[in-house]
Amino acid sequence: MASPVHENTIVIRPADDLLDQHPAIKRAAAELADAYATRKLVSDDDLEAIGAAIATALALKPKFEAAVSTAGNAVTSIVIESANPAIQQLPWETLYIDGFGFVARDKRFSLSRRIPAIPCYRHAPGAGPLRILLFTAITEDQSRLNVEEEQASVQEALMPWIEQGVVQLEIPDDGRFSTFGRTLNAFQPHAVFLSGHGEYRANTFNDNAPVSVFLFEAEHGMDSHGVDQSTLANAIHGMPIECIVLSSCQSGKGSSDSLTSGLMTRLAALGIPHVIGMRESIRDDAGIRFARTFCGAIARRERIDVAIQAARQSIRKPHAERHPDPLDARPAEPGHGQWCLPALISNTPERPLIDWDFTPRPPERVNESVTLNSITLPARFIGRRRQLRAWSDRLRERGFQQLLITGPGGQGKTALAGRFARKLEEDGHRVIAWSARPESRWRDFEFELECLLGPDRLKQFYAMTERHEDEASRVKLMLRFLQAVPGGLVIFFDNLESLQDPMTRTLKDTHLSHWIQRIQAERPGFLTLIVTSRWKLPEWPDDSHLSLRHLGYNDYLQLARQHRLPRTLLDDPDRLRRIHRTLHGNARALEFFVAAIRDMEAGEESTFLQALADSQAESQTDMALAEVYRHRGEEERELLARLTVYDTPVPLEGVVRIGRDLKTAPAPLLERLVDVSLVEPSRTDDLDCMEYQCSALVSDWLARQRPRPTAARTLTAAAQYQHYLFRHQRPTLEQAMRAWRALVRANQTRQAHRLALDHIVGPLNRAGQYKRILNDWLPAIRRSDAQEIRAEALGQSGKQHFHLGNYSAALGYLKQSLAIQQEIGDKAGEGTTLNNLSQIHATRGDYDTALDYLKQSLAIQQEIGDRSGESATLNNLSQIYDARGDYDIALDYLKQSLAIQQEIGDKAGEGATLNNLSQIHAARGDYDTALDYLKQSLAIRQEIGDRSGEGTTLNNLSQIYDARGDYDTALGYLKQSLAIQQEIGGKAGEGTTLNNLSQIYKARGDHDTALDYLKQSLAIRQEIGDTAGLCVTLFNIGHIHLQNEEREAAVSAWISVYRLASKMNLAPALDALKKLAPQLGLEGGLDGWKKLATRAQPGE
Repeated sequence: MASPVHENTIVIRPADDLLDQHPAIKRAAAELADAYATRKLVSDDDLEAIGAAIATALALKPKFEAAVSTAGNAVTSIVIESANPAIQQLPWETLYIDGFGFVARDKRFSLSRRIPAIPCYRHAPGAGPLRILLFTAITEDQSRLNVEEEQASVQEALMPWIEQGVVQLEIPDDGRFSTFGRTLNAFQPHAVFLSGHGEYRANTFNDNAPVSVFLFEAEHGMDSHGVDQSTLANAIHGMPIECIVLSSCQSGKGSSDSLTSGLMTRLAALGIPHVIGMRESIRDDAGIRFARTFCGAIARRERIDVAIQAARQSIRKPHAERHPDPLDARPAEPGHGQWCLPALISNTPERPLIDWDFTPRPPERVNESVTLNSITLPARFIGRRRQLRAWSDRLRERGFQQLLITGPGGQGKTALAGRFARKLEEDGHRVIAWSARPESRWRDFEFELECLLGPDRLKQFYAMTERHEDEASRVKLMLRFLQAVPGGLVIFFDNLESLQDPMTRTLKDTHLSHWIQRIQAERPGFLTLIVTSRWKLPEWPDDSHLSLRHLGYNDYLQLARQHRLPRTLLDDPDRLRRIHRTLHGNARALEFFVAAIRDMEAGEESTFLQALADSQAESQTDMALAEVYRHRGEEERELLARLTVYDTPVPLEGVVRIGRDLKTAPAPLLERLVDVSLVEPSRTDDLDCMEYQCSALVSDWLARQRPRPTAARTLTAAAQYQHYLFRHQRPTLEQAMRAWRALVRANQTRQAHRLALDHIVGPLNRAGQYKRILNDWLPAIRRSDAQEIRAEALGQSGKQHFHLGNYSAALGYLKQSLAIQQEIGDKAGEGTTLNNLSQIHATRGDYDTALDYLKQSLAIQQEIGDRSGESATLNNLSQIYDARGDYDIALDYLKQSLAIQQEIGDKAGEGATLNNLSQIHAARGDYDTALDYLKQSLAIRQEIGDRSGEGTTLNNLSQIYDARGDYDTALGYLKQSLAIQQEIGGKAGEGTTLNNLSQIYKARGDHDTALDYLKQSLAIRQEIGDTAGLCVTLFNIGHIHLQNEEREAAVSAWISVYRLASKMNLAPALDALKKLAPQLGLEGGLDGWKKLATRAQPGE
């Protein structure tokens, strides 16, 4: 209940010549300021001397006697009003009236200041709840402030009001000025606390105006960044702030020449109704008491002048009344002379901070979480401010960075590491996270990394791994390939204590050990390694190790605010501190402890807390969890057990699917489980709804308590729901894999195989994951008892081997597939397999066999009406005739293919066919038509986001302009194409583009640059095994050597072309050599090249 304030106010208006008439007051004020500045002990006697002198000079006693006689039990407001800067600089808060004492700390009065020139607010205060921003700055280059205790004290004072919905409190986790601005805009506070260091710079030695600054944290590093009153005022301008408290040294200090030279007066001049500052350097302990009492008072709806009066009184109280912090062993600071430092400027002290006529709504207690590669993290990280700031800056530095976070269970290691990883992700890094959990598969980690490479680079990686037998060298190779990941890479290994030897602390898992050792040995500049464990890994460098101590009380309070604390706890901060000490700052134990005591009587709670105190720290979480579980009903327990069947969060309907047979509806049961933190909720962006999951900690505990198998009906229900979710709401590869795992676990084998073939193998194939498909997905499906599924799996095996260049193996699998499809009459499958068989023979140069397979495929596809398959086969037919130089037939097939693709809306196929059509017309010299097709292809590929196709088309566009002699335009297209190929890791396209770039420079006569590009192209094409491309590049290298009069080197390059082209029967290369032979005086055309190749040594 707010204190009553009498309507009559004592307004003191000193004359402007007060200090001229009483120079002793001016001297005394200066001496007092010097005492504070030099940290001398200021006693009440010192304050009384100057306060009484001011009162006597103004003859104030009669006014006070009259006011008190009429005020009764109400507070009498005292206002010091003056527009004179020198008058405002006097220590009015020391005012001492004989018979009344210090009026600025007497509960019968309130004291504030008024500057007449400042306009009063005309608009009404904003609506509740009261939004309070507590913004603190911690800097290394200034003396250490006990910010944690101040934040804890404010939270203790406001906790009951927060729980009722009367107050909302925001405490940012860093003190940078940029963060201050963002928080103001997002939170729109009514009251702002700025806590930290302040300075008043009088500039005695130059003509610059005095300036007051607040020392924010620097944008980078832990030093300070001073922000002056004007800059701070600009940041606050336009905000709905009713009160700002500058809890920093000298924030209330100003010049005797100007009202706006100080921080407090400048903000008051901005029009903020209530501004509080500290006239001199205030001690840490005094500032903490002030903040606690002031916040509690404004939450009780006290007037601002009454609230600051109570806060001044609290500073006088003995230090022992403060709640002790067991982690704070610093000596007590004397509070003498501190109570009079807080000063208030307010032209309307009666103005409320908000419109209190509103209905408070208690805050919702939904502890939402987010996931990072299946690792659950809090949606909002709380605590560990200093470690967060220091290590965030370090991890953002250029070059290789690593961090191992260790500490006891429940101290937030995963949450802190996840916060670092997510911050780096926001900066553009890719994050791959893996947790050492029983359900986590190492190959999932490898799969995530391989997906970063892109199809072309992954194909190269697979080819090169054949030469690396041991895992350490394969890890080294992967790190080399990962260098191309744009923006950098973060690898986050979590929960490694489960894989460490209990005695030696070494890693027992060889995969993980190889990765960490190789990363630390290579120190790749693009990579950041973050690891968490309870124990330090041997040989881990100390300067990259963060050992977490128990969570501080301030951070603990912020976490406690996320839970529904009983009223008895809210009103008793001492009990909260005891819980913090008992639980050793364990955040998870707090979560379950709060849930457990909701069902307890006071005596039972005390007994339980003592039992926790007597137990080992490592077992406290389990004890609290067991107590929560003990109070759950049978159906709640049953639903909780069933929820463990889901290894990822699911929407409410997924929970309903597995709980339909329960007597109570699953929704209210789930709500109660969430309420006691046994189930974790999180919000999903793609479905815009809440999802739920039994946390890993709870799942593990349940497995230890009741290790019984999950009922088959529950497994089936969960699997069918995951499959439904994929088909109707979340058609992603990730969800398809979740559904597949659920179907396998439920023994729904045939459905799992069908799902894999229809929706998993295809996307993995497009991502270049050929080996993973062969090793992880197809073996089991090839053993299916369903002939159609087995045949398709065999066909897919052939397709993957084809992509890997294993043509014999591919041919064997495809022939097995074809035999089964023909046996069972699977026409669609037969048509697809015939088409795939053709590609093997076409690649080998056996165009007649390829043509025969394609014609059989086309006949079947036309017979059964497979329009998509027909268009693909027509396109492949065109490429056979194109390779043979029969452009008319090729053109006819392409036009048929294009018509079908446009009919069925196959945009990707249309873009590819238009590109292929252009090449026919370009080969004929019809560049205008070729250009038209290429522009259409480019538009489609850019529209659908086909980056690989876009790069190819840009390259082909360059060749048109090259042929026309427009080298500048050609060069522009080639550079665009090269950028795309390098971005997506398209090595084949990159090799082609580099080759074509060389021809531009060759045409310009710059043979050195041309040769440089050709060497780069040659290296790439040798690396990826692009035989046709190698022939083209070697052919061009030969011409450069010939023009440089290096005939022997030129002929050697062309002999290499002959060997490659004759082996693969590459018609374009062989035709080019045949035409070249007469120019070199080589008789017999290709026979002449054959003789040269036979005579030459392989190394020449």
